[in-house]
Amino acid sequence: MHRNGKMTPSPFGLAVAIVFSMVPLLSGCSQPDDMTQAQTYLQERNYEAAIASIDKAIAKFPRNGSAYYQRAGTYLLLKKYEKVVEDTSKAIEIYKEDEAEPGLIGTALALRAVAYNKLGKHQKAIGDYTEAIKADSRNEHLYYQGRAHSYKLAGQYQKAVDDLSWLVDWEKPAPDSDSQIYIARVQCEALMDRAEAYDKLHKPALAAADRAKAKKKGYSEEQHRRITAARER
Repeated sequence: MHRNGKMTPSPFGLAVAIVFSMVPLLSGCSQPDDMTQAQTYLQERNYEAAIASIDKAIAKFPRNGSAYYQRAGTYLLLKKYEKVVEDTSKAIEIYKEDEAEPGLIGTALALRAVAYNKLGKHQKAIGDYTEAIKADSRNEHLYYQGRAHSYKLAGQYQKAVDDLSWLVDWEKPAPDSDSQIYIARVQCEALMDRAEAYDKLHKPALAAADRAKAKKKGYSEEQHRRITAARER
């Protein structure tokens, strides 16, 4: 993700990082006490208590999209995916009506896409990631990652290859070493993911070439297995 104009790593799928680092606390509201308490509960992994606090905040400020967004993220951690869809849909509606900044709309769409994939509704997830790419160019690489993953889940491997190729060729100004490392990691993950898609398309030579490129950059198959396992949690 980007914060204060600086790129920082985020887990594939926008799950836990969305909940803990991307949610503004009731922007523009004068009494954010319930949301502050919800943040404390989230840090303690007390998700049910966090939801209860967010419920109170929504009762006081029903037009605050960020409260719905954070509750959706908390429901995701509880694997209540239908509720994630319900709350992100409300957040997106409010953000659009209020002409919120693109990053809020994009990450809300991406969070809903995560839930759709968990529910097996991969085409809906693809639609949300596509809209997010158009809405929020600042974080478009994350949405390309998510859409490629959704295409793979839907068995649309050539389309996954197309998105992953965009990531392999991704060029972004990297003002510091952390950003350079992050971009290199994204590209290596894309190479390994594209190799897997090539396997499904019965193109072993292309798959082997991508794995060799990733290995040359210091990214091993074992690393990728760990990252892939983390995506599915």
